[in-house]
Amino acid sequence: MIELNFALVEREGLADALRGDRSAASSWSSLGLLPRFGNKQIAVVWLDLSIQPSAIVVADSAREELFSWLATFHSDLTPISSWCQILSLDDIMLPLSNGGIVPKLFGLEAAWASATLAEAMSLSGRPYDNLSLSVLLATETFAIGRTAGLYGTKAVSVVGERLDRVRRQLRSSSIDRDTTGNLVREVLLGLMPDAPRGASGNARVLRAICERFLGDRLPDEGRFLTGDDLEELLSIVPVLRPLIELEAMPAEERVRFLRYLQSRMPPRATTEWPLFAFGAGYVISRIGSAERDLRLADSFDEGKSAILSWAMVAGSLGATTYWTDAFGGLGRFVARELIRPLHLLDPPTCDISYDEVRLFDEKNSRLRLRSANRNAVAVSMLPGVTMHFGVGEPDRSAPRPAETARDPQLDLGGVSNLSDDQIEALAGRLAPHLRRHLEINQKTMSKNRKAGSSLRLPFKEK
Repeated sequence: MIELNFALVEREGLADALRGDRSAASSWSSLGLLPRFGNKQIAVVWLDLSIQPSAIVVADSAREELFSWLATFHSDLTPISSWCQILSLDDIMLPLSNGGIVPKLFGLEAAWASATLAEAMSLSGRPYDNLSLSVLLATETFAIGRTAGLYGTKAVSVVGERLDRVRRQLRSSSIDRDTTGNLVREVLLGLMPDAPRGASGNARVLRAICERFLGDRLPDEGRFLTGDDLEELLSIVPVLRPLIELEAMPAEERVRFLRYLQSRMPPRATTEWPLFAFGAGYVISRIGSAERDLRLADSFDEGKSAILSWAMVAGSLGATTYWTDAFGGLGRFVARELIRPLHLLDPPTCDISYDEVRLFDEKNSRLRLRSANRNAVAVSMLPGVTMHFGVGEPDRSAPRPAETARDPQLDLGGVSNLSDDQIEALAGRLAPHLRRHLEINQKTMSKNRKAGSSLRLPFKEK
């Protein structure tokens, strides 16, 4: 067992404990053996002989007040969730072992990884070989799949609500997301053993079809759907009936059938459109050139993101060797993050947790986030579930402190209250500075003209 040390501290001694004061620490070997908490007591946990605390255990009802207190009086420790695990009383009941908590995706690892890649490709408009791992970790599909693996499908709704709120809090640049992946995620969740069986409509039809892909077959054989598998689908979308003969078609004939489907696309607003998108994606997944054929989805002017998602998922359902070189090795990295074991006392991999970031005012965040990535913030939605959010462009309209009132005798904050004489005097003092800047700009323009610059300015030549 891991050797742990803890101290039950009151509020007045908490800051010192977080800074490494272990004077009141006691040894024990299991989070489940923590003594009963007193009023407003917090457990600070150290791993072995470390100086920095590994975690604090705090009641859910006390978290908001704790974060506010730290931000107000001990800003050097915030955001605390970026360097110390914040655990609830429920979290400490999870098993603590050297192996950690292993996510369970029940053979759907490759399908979740493919759906993650498809969402990243659709949102970024780039092929999979131009994507980075941080872009993949910014997808909703990754967060949902990771949550379902660690905590079961019942926790997915909690993460979904938190995703929407964090996007608003951070004014995320990815707030306009592609919703076509919702059905794909719903179907994948429906294939999990603990999923509720109350799905209806298209989700129920597609889930039943996808279950056929998971049946008994040789590991490296791509399974083709039969008439029995497709009976309900074809009754709703008759134009897909040639899918029954897809296995007997040569690759060229499958491509021609895909072109035929492109000409017979139903309006996207119709109820059968999602089923049609599945059929088109299934054809692409069985044409024969694997990843190279994904570009065939681009030929569909509308709804190509849904077709791309189903092409990648249909080709991945039932795959057992998801750790190999699929999608240029990128699929392996996504699968690795999806099934990475959760160790509650490992250092956080986020910039801030959901519980801490949700205290921000949506219009004026007081707490500055420290992130190694200037364009994204990593937020822990649940222990072990970290999602990257693209942040909006900073507001450049407000003057920076270094640019305001460099002359201590000038008070630019009250310019609107100056008299005409004062404004004229101010203009006289600024004139030499403005003249010098104008001369520099004119010299630069002359050099650009001599160098044949293509710069065009909205001025008339004299």
